[in-house]
Amino acid sequence: MHAPAFVSILAAVGSALLFQAAPASAESHTGMPTLTAQFDGGPCATTIDAKANIFDDSDQVSIGYQTNDIAGTGSAGCGSSLVAVVNWRNVDSGGVGSVSRHMFHNETNSISFAPGAGRIAIELTTLSTHLPDASRLEVVMHG
Repeated sequence: MHAPAFVSILAAVGSALLFQAAPASAESHTGMPTLTAQFDGGPCATTIDAKANIFDDSDQVSIGYQTNDIAGTGSAGCGSSLVAVVNWRNVDSGGVGSVSRHMFHNETNSISFAPGAGRIAIELTTLSTHLPDASRLEVVMHG
């Protein structure tokens, strides 16, 4: 084989190998409507800003959130946390679940669950007084 032909074949094989590398992991980060809630045991209030995080190489949905105390709502007698609840339903399979956790003042954290592949209806709410009645979102999990 002549040297130029060999180099051309080698270049073609190298290019083919580059384009057959593992596909990049797709991900989505979808914001949820803001929820305003009262901390347990007092007049203090917070906003809860959340987003649903989905990664194609994972079976988990992660709800990342941040609580932000509302100025002027007082601090005397405030509780230190509130209980947030994430209810989910797999619209395609019928699976359902619920996850809860304590949220604290000015906190950044997450709540995760594994709903399976399909369209997932997610609802974030609290056990304390809050507005609106829930923060809702629908996402798609790939299998």
